[in-house]
Amino acid sequence: MTPIKLARWIILAVLLVCALSLGPMATLAALPAAPAEPDGDLESISGSYVYLNTVISPDDCFTRGASQTFCFQGISYTNDWDYVYYLWLRFPDDWTVQNVYLQGTPYCTNGGTFSAFSWWAAAPNEVRISHTRYQSATDSCTAYYCFEVTSGGPSPGVSYVTVPWYWHSSEYGSPPFYPCSSDGYTPVGENPCDESITPPSFIGRCPPRIYLPAVFGNW
Repeated sequence: MTPIKLARWIILAVLLVCALSLGPMATLAALPAAPAEPDGDLESISGSYVYLNTVISPDDCFTRGASQTFCFQGISYTNDWDYVYYLWLRFPDDWTVQNVYLQGTPYCTNGGTFSAFSWWAAAPNEVRISHTRYQSATDSCTAYYCFEVTSGGPSPGVSYVTVPWYWHSSEYGSPPFYPCSSDGYTPVGENPCDESITPPSFIGRCPPRIYLPAVFGNW
């Protein structure tokens, strides 16, 4: 099993667990589909993707209007020396990003390295991460990015929100140079997405709190 195929099975498992945790009211039919396996050999940064890593994330579901922190894992691939210059993420329109930070130590599996980390807010809900990945000839690089946000709400009747993403490579070798989530998200001013095979990240809504009535007995 290739690393990409294994990663996509892991994402599918996460999607199913999150769907089940939302309970019977979850809109299961609207959940993102399982990521597809790319056809043929990888080129440039084909297959790169982003997902919410609920293991390391301080928050794994959102509450409307709350200040929360969500940590995403960004995994990039190459087999022709292509670097990664930028990674974009966009939260829903009624969300606000206050801060972004790097969690842990980024790493590559075949000798690649990272530059210094920085970020820029193109809009209150949209962020560009500058964290160049100097990938080797055939490499996979991983970093964990945490976002401190004020959460908004989902669309009516939907039990989660999506967080689309977009990668910008050094344009070395053969395309795709700009993989994005399967919704086709492309930031303003960027080149059109040229690969969209993996669903956007998503964050489920926290289940409502249930308060049991107090029972007082005669003691």
